[in-house]
Amino acid sequence: MTGFLLLMCLAFPAFALGPMYSSRDLVAGEGTAGWEDGPFYSAQFRSPVGLAVDGTQRLLYVADKENHCLRVIDLSNENKVDTLCGKPGKAGFADGPLTDSLFNQPTQLAFLPNRRLVVLDQGNFRIRLVDLDKKTVTTLAGGAGGELDGIGEKAQIGWVWNMVYLESEDALYFTQPESGTLRRLDLKTNEISTQAKSDLRIPHPGALCANNGKLYICDKELAQGYELTPKNDPTHFDWVPFTCNAKSLGLAISDGALYALQADALTPVSRLMPSPRNLRFFNPWGEPTLNFIQQSLFSEMVQGFPLSFKADPLSPRRFFISHPALNSVTSLRDLDEADLMINESLNSSGLMDLEYPTVKPPQVFRILLAGDSHLFHNDNGDGTGDKNRMTLLAKKLEMDLNTVAAVDGAPKRFEVLTLGQLSWSPINLWPYYLVPPIVKKFDIDLVLYFQEPLHVDLSYYFDRPLSTDRVPAKDVDPEYLLKSIKDKKRDPVLDQLLDLCVKKKYGAADKQGNIQIQNYRDLMMDPETRVKLVELYARPLKALQGKLSSIRTTGGTAPVWITCLIPMVRLQPFKEEKPFWLDVDTEVGAPILDLSDLVTALRVSFYPLSELKDNDHYNTRGHELIAYLIAHELIRHQWVPTPPAPTVK
Repeated sequence: MTGFLLLMCLAFPAFALGPMYSSRDLVAGEGTAGWEDGPFYSAQFRSPVGLAVDGTQRLLYVADKENHCLRVIDLSNENKVDTLCGKPGKAGFADGPLTDSLFNQPTQLAFLPNRRLVVLDQGNFRIRLVDLDKKTVTTLAGGAGGELDGIGEKAQIGWVWNMVYLESEDALYFTQPESGTLRRLDLKTNEISTQAKSDLRIPHPGALCANNGKLYICDKELAQGYELTPKNDPTHFDWVPFTCNAKSLGLAISDGALYALQADALTPVSRLMPSPRNLRFFNPWGEPTLNFIQQSLFSEMVQGFPLSFKADPLSPRRFFISHPALNSVTSLRDLDEADLMINESLNSSGLMDLEYPTVKPPQVFRILLAGDSHLFHNDNGDGTGDKNRMTLLAKKLEMDLNTVAAVDGAPKRFEVLTLGQLSWSPINLWPYYLVPPIVKKFDIDLVLYFQEPLHVDLSYYFDRPLSTDRVPAKDVDPEYLLKSIKDKKRDPVLDQLLDLCVKKKYGAADKQGNIQIQNYRDLMMDPETRVKLVELYARPLKALQGKLSSIRTTGGTAPVWITCLIPMVRLQPFKEEKPFWLDVDTEVGAPILDLSDLVTALRVSFYPLSELKDNDHYNTRGHELIAYLIAHELIRHQWVPTPPAPTVK
């Protein structure tokens, strides 16, 4: 696939490198310890620890511990990095204007309403407040190491592992595992109070997160976790236990699920509830990234270093992770890869794909592929095949488009979803019923319909009644089958076609008076019958076009429908059949992505691209080539968001 990606990267002459979008990505940080603002790939941090997200402004704040300053990553501007406050490399303490403020090893952050940012200034043993609108820094509490409760600077703050904001109480909670305490800072009074200490249920309070008025906490050493509901009595909380792994480093909630980051080389990330499972991650070729996890990306997790694990509020099941030892910030997404990596497995929404969230992230352009088994089978001529989903056309197309988008600074990133049915389901009929609900549910921007030219069949006009759109019903109707031809009230165009078939001897009547068409290719080649055949075949797709035109995406536009015409990739001519399929596409009225000439020109050079028999299912190379050609054409025709044209000087 390297050659394909190289060609993709040459699609646009302008160079405006942006972040990649996959299941694991670099958010910012070149990796060398230091201080440098600017592009995400060259920016430098020195032990970044705390993270906080402003979902409204799409800003990710970073506590750059050993640079003694706060940094900000602009997620809406190619992850550009800037310094918010503090003096890089200068430890100290100073409140006042942002430009004059000093910090000493800031480690934890929490984002508050009204654009306020709370900072645990660990080296100064203080909790401080950054008002982003007023551009000021003030101290809320603390001033010396220890665990003395009190108001403001009379309180003492020791070494803190995690800190979260509970909006329902307008209070901060933070954990101190070395002393076994969970403490609270009331933001209305600036009073710090101990909520739990040396409690046998959670002797080493560590990972912490908040959601819907509740706290979630895990012990730093033991496999013990609790959901805490605050209450106004000396016991402080209602404690409800949940299962977790030992050595939890961070907790986060996204899309209604609780996740844990843990110091475990084999299972560094787990979904704790609901549907508990350990997450596994795969590279773009579908290979497990276990060695990568152990040796590189999650090294801090294995060593138990303090870090930050935060959910992206605008991208369900996406998380940001700080890496103090690697001087970088990364992201990961939970798409149920471990359970759905087999290519023919269905997800909870009936898609033959990974478990994409229904909510579309703001920077994402979603494409739905609708077609038959060519989308989800990967077969070789010897009867073997690759069951790895990442080898299939949809995932290759997604990776190709996102690579180009990253290299060339496109305004969007891409998710490519697959809706497939086996070939015995009429390829031009079932999309009428199944595509619109999926388009609405997943906020699809573009539907790419794969017209498979192997089979032309109108049997569904014989065994099902017509809908109000004169489209046959989704399923065979047994009662309808028992009716006489007269009582079935068949479509007039169908009767006209059948009369022509009898007249031209393309078909014959059986004992019940039904016309049996012997070879649909005869009808395709005959100009007189082809007109009727085109009208009947295209009708469900044309009606589907009408349905889609009434749907609006979150961007306010109707989803675009494109018909993709792909001939056999084995060495078989297509020229005589092609006019029929182009007539069908013209009747439908949608844009046509005709790959027939491209495939004909390349299939000898790339031979073999399929199983070379039966349904001509693609092999791995076939999926790669077709995905590349589609990506190339989508970009060339500007059917997907593309980078701005380069400025010629």
